[in-house]
Amino acid sequence: MPSLASTLLTYCLINASHINHVPPDIVASILDIEGGKKGSITINNNGSEDLGPMQINNKVWLNIVSRALFKGDRVKAYHALLFDPCMNIEIGTWILSINYKNNKGNIWKAVGEYHSRNSQLAKDYIRKVQNIHSKLFPDV
Repeated sequence: MPSLASTLLTYCLINASHINHVPPDIVASILDIEGGKKGSITINNNGSEDLGPMQINNKVWLNIVSRALFKGDRVKAYHALLFDPCMNIEIGTWILSINYKNNKGNIWKAVGEYHSRNSQLAKDYIRKVQNIHSKLFPDV
């Protein structure tokens, strides 16, 4: 039987996917690839940090998230991205949806841009997500 925490995160993922009009199986695949957890920080070569389950980059997104959801309070936004897994998944899914709209509904380009605007890094990331997606969702 799945744990309550796992069930709640699944609910968060499905709800965020529905609200943001992106496929939940793609979000689940990104979540698996990113490999983050509540409270996890990955420090990048440029000194930026990737936060929480969906490894949201603080350099790119912290100001935007703090203005949009926390009245400009960067500390609260940082804390939420790091320690609130559901909020992290909601924001990561929102980021994916922005890329999805910007790429006129091309989900794979959106996935690549979730990771990087660098075309080679994006292509490598797309391959990783497609690979895990085919393992997690073989019938989709």
